[in-house]
Amino acid sequence: LVFPNHSNGRGGERSKYPLIDARYQGHNVAGLYFAGAAAHGLDYRRSAGGFIHGFRYTTRALYRTLMLEDGDPWPGESIVLVKEECFDALFERLLRRINEAAG
Repeated sequence: LVFPNHSNGRGGERSKYPLIDARYQGHNVAGLYFAGAAAHGLDYRRSAGGFIHGFRYTTRALYRTLMLEDGDPWPGESIVLVKEECFDALFERLLRRINEAAG
């Protein structure tokens, strides 16, 4: 599938990717979302979105974006930093996240 230069606004070698916004939604067609290889246009030559291990991250981001539009909050954790012990908890959570993160 090749997107003509006028439909993606980028031209050249990137014409194989549609013009999409940060929510993976088509620029000219509201409600049309792109996943998989077509979503790689956002991170072309900057990240792994065009490879099989990157597809899961772009797909997860698309899923969470759609859930956010449906009223479900983006997953996350909050830590109240009031006492010195809280900074230790924050440090432990950061280390765990870094160690568990792929890539």
